Amino acid sequence: MRSSSFAILRSLGPGRARSVAELAVAGACDASEVGLAVRDLAGLGIAIRATGDGFRLAAPFDALDVAQVRALGEKAGRAGRE
Repeated sequence: MRSSSFAILRSLGPGRARSVAELAVAGACDASEVGLAVRDLAGLGIAIRATGDGFRLAAPFDALDVAQVRALGEKAGRAGRE
């Protein structure tokens, strides 16, 4: 998983749509990296919806929810071994 992915996930967390430019700033990356990070997150089972000019979470994600974080970590671990 890219280093920008978690920062982008945190930025999407409050629930409103974010533009690609906002996500690039949050992830300290460029627009193409935002797309790759979103793809990484989707591959881990985090539902992200495209909007007219950016993305939003399809369902809330609480970074402090132990079960969600553990599931994310397990999926990331499996993805890294494939």
